[in-house]
Amino acid sequence: MRQILLFAALAAVLALLLVSCGGTKDKPLPTEEDAPGKAAYHKISAEEAY
Repeated sequence: MRQILLFAALAAVLALLLVSCGGTKDKPLPTEEDAPGKAAYHKISAEEAY
């Protein structure tokens, strides 16, 4: 009985490990067209910021 419980626990840990290492489909990064009205990043000089 103890061996069955040990095997079941080991199988469960192995299954969780395999599931957690599974890859996910990456979503593309949002663009300006996806979120109109949001501020965009603009590089400015120190003089312009002052």
